[in-house]
Amino acid sequence: MNFALDNFAIHQDKKLHLTKDQLHLYEEIRDGLSQLLSNHISSFAYWDKVTTARELLRKNTHLYAFDNEDEISVADALMILQAMKNILAKGIIEAKKLGGGILPSYIINDVDKYEITDKINHLGYRVVKPLSFKQRLIPHFLEASARMAKLGQDFFTLDDYQNIYQSGLRDPQLGFYKTCDELDDAPFEIGRVHAFTKGWLERECNFLHMTYKYLLGLLKAGLYEQFYAEMKINFVCNMDPSIYGRSPLENSSFIVPTCNPNKRMHGQGQFARLTGANAEVLDMFYLMFLGEHAFVYENNELLFAPSPKLNKSFFDEKDEVSFPLFGQVVITYHNPKHLNLYEGCHLSYLIDGKHYDELRGKMAEDIREGKINHIYIEVS
Repeated sequence: MNFALDNFAIHQDKKLHLTKDQLHLYEEIRDGLSQLLSNHISSFAYWDKVTTARELLRKNTHLYAFDNEDEISVADALMILQAMKNILAKGIIEAKKLGGGILPSYIINDVDKYEITDKINHLGYRVVKPLSFKQRLIPHFLEASARMAKLGQDFFTLDDYQNIYQSGLRDPQLGFYKTCDELDDAPFEIGRVHAFTKGWLERECNFLHMTYKYLLGLLKAGLYEQFYAEMKINFVCNMDPSIYGRSPLENSSFIVPTCNPNKRMHGQGQFARLTGANAEVLDMFYLMFLGEHAFVYENNELLFAPSPKLNKSFFDEKDEVSFPLFGQVVITYHNPKHLNLYEGCHLSYLIDGKHYDELRGKMAEDIREGKINHIYIEVS
């Protein structure tokens, strides 16, 4: 919703082309949102209305190409998107309450009331219409919180971090995070994760891809002190090789936690398959060294505007730290006051012996095209 709102906003005087069937779904969603937000229908009735409309769209279009175009205004779509965002935000808050302070990744909804219809499905069984559901939580998974943290401080706070820190999602002895809490009491219907040995593969294990996704979320949520504290424990490069069991320069698929029955394996990195953790590492390093957006447009002009989130511990004995941008532009930060760069600082630039308070226009374009070899940035 955030992405759509941001990108549609600059086109609100234009039209969106939809098919007749898509338009029907859109109108049902709009009508349902209006009734829900004015308290004329329940959340269940809203779900039933829009789910029916979505299923009708699939039924009507799965065997043929779309045709018969219609259109709506982007301005109208923006209002619907904002209403949908509000519903989602409210849902996240309610779900966190349901999860005892931790956002549930999965909820089982059992039909507890229904009516039998006169329709027969493709298997020959009588179709029923659900009238209400009874919810069951399964043990917490880290996935939902990792994704929520990326939404920023409006959704993920220090309280959320502390709730997870004190939960079964963290191995208290090794200090790293697990894919999920203990699954002993979870139903087998949740799938293969229940079939694995505790602390192995996806079950209650430190999957680096998931742990790093959570750390990236801490960074995006502005919990910088917590991120750097966790980094010292959870980044493979900071682990003890004698425990990790392989080079600390290589990420594993997963690391065995202390809930695994084989104590000799605790803390060891394993390769079940290739890891996706490297993608999160690159994202984290980009945010640490450059911030959310290294380049922005301002008054129709390109501006090089790094806003690094580096901790003071990253600077060497010369109070410097360097990294390559685009693989060829070396950027060096000089931090003589030993500041944490995420706490607010001023940056000034030195290129080929010339000082700049800002880098915009042609200079910013040259940086982006890799034409400048070295940028020296003074932190104050």
